[in-house]
Amino acid sequence: MFKPHHRQFGAAFLFDFAMVCGLTASPFYIFNVLEGGAGMSGVITGLQWALYAAASIVSARYVGRLSNGLVMGIIGGLGFAIVFPLGVALPNPYFYVALTTIGMVFPALYWPAMQSWVGAEPDPATRTRRLALYNVSWTMGLTCAPFATWVLSPIDYRLPFLATALAAGGAVALVAGLPHESRMTAADADDTRTANIGHTKRSEACLYSAWFSLVLGSTLFNAVTAVFSFRMEELADAGALCLVKAGDGTPLTAAPVVYFSVLAIIMNATRAGTSLIMGHTHAWQHRFWVLLMFQAAAAAAFWVLSFTTSLVVMTLCCAVVGTAAGVCFFASQAYSVANPVKKHQRVSIHEGMVGLGSLLGAVGFGLLAEWRGTPWPFANTPVFVALGLILEAALLRMGYRIVRQNILARKPAQDAAG
Repeated sequence: MFKPHHRQFGAAFLFDFAMVCGLTASPFYIFNVLEGGAGMSGVITGLQWALYAAASIVSARYVGRLSNGLVMGIIGGLGFAIVFPLGVALPNPYFYVALTTIGMVFPALYWPAMQSWVGAEPDPATRTRRLALYNVSWTMGLTCAPFATWVLSPIDYRLPFLATALAAGGAVALVAGLPHESRMTAADADDTRTANIGHTKRSEACLYSAWFSLVLGSTLFNAVTAVFSFRMEELADAGALCLVKAGDGTPLTAAPVVYFSVLAIIMNATRAGTSLIMGHTHAWQHRFWVLLMFQAAAAAAFWVLSFTTSLVVMTLCCAVVGTAAGVCFFASQAYSVANPVKKHQRVSIHEGMVGLGSLLGAVGFGLLAEWRGTPWPFANTPVFVALGLILEAALLRMGYRIVRQNILARKPAQDAAG
């Protein structure tokens, strides 16, 4: 009834819906049931993402050797559907940490398999468009999940975790019906790849810099999710949260999770829109200044978040952060799948960078917020981002040097063979 790509897009939507349902509800479960604060939320979220990052990077050495990577997708999806939601079965922080942290190993198997499958298309333009639709699919899952959390959490704090289990199970059912990626590749795939070898080389040169930009983008995105959620609690408790500006006569009296869900929806919607635009344009490809501009804008948005009490201003800032995160993710992903031989291995590393950034955002910002006050890490984000951009520029230069050296090393061998 549906083409394989459509089923795969549906699986991406359902699985990210499942993940974000649980992860969006997680800080408020920690605040309201486990009676923790920003530090506890940051550390627990950080542990979850640490294991995700470690599993992604470690698995990169092995997953590329599998004859059918979709097996990892099925194992990963089923494991997450079962293990992660069980974390709220007992209101105990140690039990919650153990189950949800172990549960985050399984998405590290699921996502690389999905991205490698959709990245099997040899033509760069077609591949980029499919990656865009794939990213829109999972990002729409991200966008809808906070709304589900908004609706379900006031009824019972366990309902978002039940939704996690059901949605992940649905994703597994769709993945199980996908054909092997070799059946999705055209007969002239090798000729197409040869004709686009220049694009592949430029993508290889930009890969390391893009990976680090993904770390930075994921750090900022997850800092909002794990730590700014507590800032919303602080402002609401102090009666300082307002719609536009203080004293505008529009009191905001709903639970903070409602307002934060709005911010999460905006962040994820802008990330979806960014993927769609990048998938249908080429001006951003192999241009470092594009990544630099959006990361700098996100740093400025964090500085504003450190002092604003306006929900409208917070919404605009989160839109900027979501856009920057989308730009960094899409660039890293596109460059990771450019080389067909190493694509599964590299998207595993790509997902590891997502986990590493999420770890830094949760633990780094959480501990700094606990130590210096919640606004402090947001106010100083421009300094951190500036240092990161310097490193990205150095990695880009190194990447081009490595590509040139590889080309020069192969020329003598080709001449000798000739």
